[in-house]
Amino acid sequence: MRGKRISGDKRRFKTGKMLLALLLFLPMVWGTPHLQAKTGTAETAQKQTDAVKTDKAKTGTAETAQKQTDAAKTDKAKTGTAETAQKQTDAAKTDKSKTGTAETAQKQTDAVKTDKAKTSSTKTDSTKTDEEKTAKTCRVTFQEKKGMTESADFSGMGLRVKANTKIRLPKLPTLKGYEPVGWSASETGKKPLYKPGDTITVREDLRLYAVRTIIKYVSVQLHQPSGLCYKTVRLEKGARYRIPGMYNRTGKTILGWAEEPGQSCDPQYEVGEVITVSKSMKLYPVVFDRSDEEDLTKEELLRWKDKVVGEGKTFQHVVFVGDSRTFHMRRWIRKEFGKKKLADIALAGIDFVCKPGAGIDWFDEEGLPKLLELAQKGTAVIFNIGVHDLNRADRYVTYLTKLGRRLQKKGCTMFYMSVNPVNNKLMKVTIDRDRPEVKVRAFNSVLREQLCGDGLFTYIDCYSYLMQNGYGTAVTSSDGADDDDDDGLHYTTKTYKRIFNYCMYSLYRWGQKTSAK
Repeated sequence: MRGKRISGDKRRFKTGKMLLALLLFLPMVWGTPHLQAKTGTAETAQKQTDAVKTDKAKTGTAETAQKQTDAAKTDKAKTGTAETAQKQTDAAKTDKSKTGTAETAQKQTDAVKTDKAKTSSTKTDSTKTDEEKTAKTCRVTFQEKKGMTESADFSGMGLRVKANTKIRLPKLPTLKGYEPVGWSASETGKKPLYKPGDTITVREDLRLYAVRTIIKYVSVQLHQPSGLCYKTVRLEKGARYRIPGMYNRTGKTILGWAEEPGQSCDPQYEVGEVITVSKSMKLYPVVFDRSDEEDLTKEELLRWKDKVVGEGKTFQHVVFVGDSRTFHMRRWIRKEFGKKKLADIALAGIDFVCKPGAGIDWFDEEGLPKLLELAQKGTAVIFNIGVHDLNRADRYVTYLTKLGRRLQKKGCTMFYMSVNPVNNKLMKVTIDRDRPEVKVRAFNSVLREQLCGDGLFTYIDCYSYLMQNGYGTAVTSSDGADDDDDDGLHYTTKTYKRIFNYCMYSLYRWGQKTSAK
């Protein structure tokens, strides 16, 4: 049979009663012994107390001693600590000093390393910069500077080059009315920083401006023989100007130009001459009037000839070698004496080897054999060829040098007479010949210097004689009379006689100098 179920509250109450009874029972059982124990305990406690006091005193003393010992230890510890601390402080200072030194050294080392690194970096950067610069493409531009109202053509002048490339600066493009000076880096620069042809290094984009100066103009006025101005030439100041030619007028010969009007001979400027014009000038033709030319008489014609040619004279024989002008001279001089016999007597000892249009090739083929027949000891040979060979001066020098040495061995004396003046402008119209005056002078200069410079030949400067004293040009008729027509190449009868007379005079002077030595 199942017991009754006790509720939780009743069970808890029952348990409490049991615990209370137990608490009341225990003192009764343990009461007396407990008191005895308690008395004993008191004595024991007193003893223990005394012992405790004694122990306490001892303990106090011990504690005091211990405290003193501890204090001493503490002081010692403090002293030790202080010493230790001082030592530590000193050590710390030393360490700090060392540390500071070390730090300083370290800093210096770091600084050196930093500097070295910077230097290395700078070098590297510099190298890189140069490389970068070298790799960089720079543009060079050329243009007019500010303020220029007109501009030249600069197209195609710009450049693209790598940095650090050297370039040669170009010439400035021409601009009418301005003279190029150089290049400036300033848009308003008046003075050039560089000149054309200078070499510069391009490091970056560069713009250069043309520096120019305004050209001052001058004029050359050309006048007719009458004095009227017929042409004005405008030139830049300091420009070079070639003196022009002018057609001869009827009965008159144009020798050249002068700045003073009314001149008849010895021109200031010759045709074809190049002059520098630094100021405006007027030029007037130098006109020789043929009617004023001296006409030599027979006696005057033979004056110098009789002194140098003949038995016992400077020369026993004279031979003229030439072209059409030598040919005409022979004809009109002989005609001067009227009859052939009279001419033979008057011109005894004078011979001619000549042909119209002759040059060095004709002479080598036909003239030379004739000359060799005539040439003998005491012969003066006067060459007057070359007007038809103005471009062959070197050939003449070579050929005549060899011939001169050959004839010199035969006892001959060698002379070269200049190619005499022409009017080329007139020649080109009348006889279709182009013999520029400037080429005549150049030819004469070469032969004078190279053929006659070493003394083998003596130069007879008849060209200068005619320019200084005047001469006439004309087409001569078959009867020896001067024609009104003029070809600019051949001379009047009066001029031929004067040329012959000048040659005889030159031989006379040569003889005087030779005998004086």
